[in-house]
Amino acid sequence: MNNVTEQENDVEEDIGVGVGHLDDVEHIITQSDELNIGVGVGHLDDVEHIITQSDELNIGVGVGHLDDVEHIITQSDELNIGVGVGHLDDVEHILTQPDELNIGVGVGHLDDVEHILTQPDELNIGVGVGHLDDVEHILTQPDELNIGVGVGHLDDVEHILTQPDELNIGVGVGHLDDVEHILTQPDELNIGVGVGHLDDVEHIVTQPDELNVRPSEMAGYRWKTFFEEEDRPEKPRRYGVTEMRGPYFSLFSQNMLQDIFESSGQFVDGLKFAGGSHSLMARSFIKEVTNMARKHNVYVSTGDWAEHLLRKGPSAFKEYIDECKQLGFDTIEIDVGSLGVPEETLLRYVRLVKSGGLRAKPLFSVKFNKSDIPRNMDRAFGSYVIPAPRTPELVEDVNLLIRRAERCLEAGADMIMVDADDVCRQAASLRADIVAKIISRLGLEKTMFEASDLKTAEWFIKQYGPRVNLFVDHSQVTDLECLRGRNLGKDHMSVLGSSYFMF
Repeated sequence: MNNVTEQENDVEEDIGVGVGHLDDVEHIITQSDELNIGVGVGHLDDVEHIITQSDELNIGVGVGHLDDVEHIITQSDELNIGVGVGHLDDVEHILTQPDELNIGVGVGHLDDVEHILTQPDELNIGVGVGHLDDVEHILTQPDELNIGVGVGHLDDVEHILTQPDELNIGVGVGHLDDVEHILTQPDELNIGVGVGHLDDVEHIVTQPDELNVRPSEMAGYRWKTFFEEEDRPEKPRRYGVTEMRGPYFSLFSQNMLQDIFESSGQFVDGLKFAGGSHSLMARSFIKEVTNMARKHNVYVSTGDWAEHLLRKGPSAFKEYIDECKQLGFDTIEIDVGSLGVPEETLLRYVRLVKSGGLRAKPLFSVKFNKSDIPRNMDRAFGSYVIPAPRTPELVEDVNLLIRRAERCLEAGADMIMVDADDVCRQAASLRADIVAKIISRLGLEKTMFEASDLKTAEWFIKQYGPRVNLFVDHSQVTDLECLRGRNLGKDHMSVLGSSYFMF
């Protein structure tokens, strides 16, 4: 070690260096009683002016290293500054002046931290797993203050000012980017941020007493509580789509649809005539419904009806597309399981829908006819393969579903609809493994799941957030929107209780 000066002015002093090395350590000066400066596994580079002037002071460095640490000055009693696994780069002017102060840094690192000023009693500032970049002017002035940062990191955090007593500011899993001027002025205040992150949050001001603000509890005060980054964009949306079932289980009038669109139209992205129900309605009624939906920026989709037209011949599908376009439909759903056609024919249907100016939405089931499962056999290139005879036996094959869905997306399909049967018909029997595999391969934006009840919808929101695309009954639209806006980590009920629309 070069230029290492140790001044021992008091008793009971221990300076220990563990496994590692110290490079260019200058002016390690200790002037108090019961002082421990420990360096664990790692090294200290260019450490200058580590000055300690108080009693019962502990400065510990864990696994990692400190680069260019200057002017770590401590002037109070019972002070603990601990650095865990990680490293500190370019840390300047860490000033501590109160009693019973704890500043702890967990796993991670601090880059360019300047002017961390602490002046109250019984103050705890803890940083968990992650790192702090460009943190300036963290000022704390009250008593009994706790500022905790959980898993994640803080980038460009400036001017976090806290002035009340008994204040807790907790950040959960995620990160804060460009957070400025978080001002808190009341007593007994708790601000908690759950799973996710905050980008460019400015001027969060709280002024009442005995206030608890948590995302899971805010739904009773505000319509939505998720942050802008987690919210869905305005219509037309590419994700977080809510498709509503139209007349199917029960017929309702045009006035009822009008009421739904006027009261909840901002939450509805699409209207689906499930099960080919439009084939039983007058053409004039269908046109009125599609025109009404278009006024509220709601697309209209057919149900699984195209397969019934194949008995008319190959040209019937092209005629069906033209008829749907004349009636005002925007999307044609293609039930892959009911069609029972080869993959090449399915892809041709997708291209026909797209060439007709409409959106294609293939509907896949997780179970296939055994004859549709590709057989592994040795055969000469280009040789004819005898098709397997159709059987009533169904075989579950999620990999085949994903492969065919990927081919449809490559052919131009806009969305892949997953049949609820054997996947997500009921929340108690929901196949989380199948859902996870489909989403991981196809993505949230390109998949839509049917939620038969609110418990199933709640499971999807909890697992995949408000951006998941769901197909629900018309009576569940409002409750689904409440679920999208809640804290996703806790059980909750709708703000309105049961369904708002009692049909």
